[in-house]
Amino acid sequence: SDLLMDHLERAVAEGGSGNSSVVVDLEKAFAAFTEAQFALCVSSGTSALIAACRAVGVRSGDLVGVSALGPVMSGQAILALGAQPVFLDSASESSFGISAASAAEATERGVKAVIVVPMWGYWDEQPAALSLFRRNGVPVIADAAQAPFLKLRAGLLNSADIACLSLHARKP
Repeated sequence: SDLLMDHLERAVAEGGSGNSSVVVDLEKAFAAFTEAQFALCVSSGTSALIAACRAVGVRSGDLVGVSALGPVMSGQAILALGAQPVFLDSASESSFGISAASAAEATERGVKAVIVVPMWGYWDEQPAALSLFRRNGVPVIADAAQAPFLKLRAGLLNSADIACLSLHARKP
């Protein structure tokens, strides 16, 4: 609690914005912790998805693939950019992962990016679908807001180009 108050007071004293040294320190520490090249703190998971989509070049009118079983916020981020969500089917009735057939259809339609969602921390993305996106130059954004410390053998950032996480105290 004292540490939190110290950081909060320091951020307010430095102008109260996301540019305070407290935020910069968190971004650097989190990038090192996750072995990412960069980390960016934003106000919400939806804001993180919007920033991620912008970072990979999504603009108004573009098509963006998103898991049909994902939460509404994933689609909201796409709509906030003026882009169009393309809802992708899962690999099976018991899977959250995008099917290879749905991935193929999405790349044929010209999606600019795809958002995958490891619901409740379960990574079930199909290697064939991820490989297809990579071969076609479609950036993969992982909406891991419900799974901040998801562990994968290869590492999340080896499976996705960008990972959007949440550090909110109420997240699992």
